[in-house]
Formats: sequence, C-alpha cells, structure tokens
Amino acid sequence: MQPKKLLLFGVSLLWLSVALPSQTNSLSGSNSISGSVMDQHAKPLSGVMITAFDSVEDKMITVFTKERGTFRLPGLSNRGYKLRARLPGFDDEFTSVALSSGSRAPVALRLKPATNPKMQETSVDRIRLIKWPTDQARLNFRMACVLLPSSRHRRLSRSQGKG
Repeated sequence: MQPKKLLLFGVSLLWLSVALPSQTNSLSGSNSISGSVMDQHAKPLSGVMITAFDSVEDKMITVFTKERGTFRLPGLSNRGYKLRARLPGFDDEFTSVALSSGSRAPVALRLKPATNPKMQETSVDRIRLIKWPTDQARLNFRMACVLLPSSRHRRLSRSQGKG
C-alpha cells in the first residue's frame, strides 16, 4: 500500500510541474509596466486600481497604486496590453502598451473627475432608490437575495443524494 501512495504522490508532483507553468504563463515574462497616476492638478493618487488586460491569453493582472501614485506590473510576456486605471469619483483612463523582450514600459496616467458619477454607483446604492410599497416587501426582497442561493444549494445537494 505504501508504494502506491508514493507513486501517486510522484505522479501528482509531475502533473503540477507541467500544469502550473502553463497556467501562469502571462506572469512568467521578464517585462514590466510601471508608472504613476495623478489627478488633473498633478497630485499623485493612491489606491487606484491598475489592470492590464492580456487579450492573447484572456487574462488580466491587477495592482493598486502606492501612496505616491506609483505602480508596477512585473512578469509580463512579449505582447500588447491594454491598461485601465480606475478610482471611484474619476473617469476610467485607458492606454495601450506594447512590450518586447526585456522591456520596461513607463506609463503616466492622468485621471479626470467623473463626468457622470451616477454611473459609478453600486447595486446597493441603486436598490436604495427603489420605492417599496411596504417595509415588508423590502424585507422580503432582501431575504430572497440572501436565502435563495443557499436554498438552491440545498436542493441541488438533495437531488444529488448528498443531503
């Protein structure tokens, strides 16, 4: 019995060594994109979500700017990326960056105040605007949102003979 466990462990390690590099390929390159994000008055913005979209591998990589508005996206492959900078209260800013072997692309982004702040509201903000006929109707809706997924899970578990 012990040799079977050892063989299974060895096969598992071999599978992981083959499977994992292919899944993290877009982070295995030697290229990087770094830069800074500022507002319209050249003030550095911290906490800006910077996302690099890789359309070749259908992946995205996200980092957040530091206190001085700087960011770095390391380990990128040789290809083009579309960058998006996003911060609530500001319009999204997009730019494209092409990387070649060993390149380090500097990017300077400027965010402008949101032209339509309503477009940035969350679903919770929008639900608060609903005029409910009664408080009970509002509570029933909230309970349905909370309980429905778990009751569906219980039904699926029972139908599969697990509950």
